[in-house]
Amino acid sequence: MRASFFILPLAASLAAAPALAQDLSGFYLGGDLGGFETEFDGGDLEADGTAYGIHGGYRYGFTPKLFAEGELFYTVLDGDTDDDAVELEGYYGLSVGLGYYFTPEVYSTAFVGAAQVETDSDANGSNTDDGTIYGVQVGYDLTEFDSIAVRYSRIDVDAEDLDDFDTDVFALRYSRRF
Repeated sequence: MRASFFILPLAASLAAAPALAQDLSGFYLGGDLGGFETEFDGGDLEADGTAYGIHGGYRYGFTPKLFAEGELFYTVLDGDTDDDAVELEGYYGLSVGLGYYFTPEVYSTAFVGAAQVETDSDANGSNTDDGTIYGVQVGYDLTEFDSIAVRYSRIDVDAEDLDDFDTDVFALRYSRRF
């Protein structure tokens, strides 16, 4: 009787592990809300404002704890430089990441990707420049399908008509898995 008291829960947890690994895989869609700060390389010019956007992707579970994901994103940047000469309008792109579950609900992800950053300046008009995006996030699964995360992203931009610049984005994200 005592042996079955320990064997049954152990067998149940081992049987559930493959199901959890399958639950990590699937599509997701969500939204972001946060803020950003930008520093231009050529001087003391800075910008800040609000960031909000959408994201969607696919997560693949390698194990019950380890996963990879690919994500498409579009984020609106609502802000401009201190002198109002440059307005940052948004960015979009693709990233890939690797994540790990520390508990059944708490996870972290590191990611890297390519981004296109849209600006509008008094001197050069509207531009779209190439950038590299990378960062980390810490998330919590509210349910089997819903999660929230705090995300930090940095975008290094090689601008053609402006000085190169770096944008830091801090955002709260909600995602729904399908």
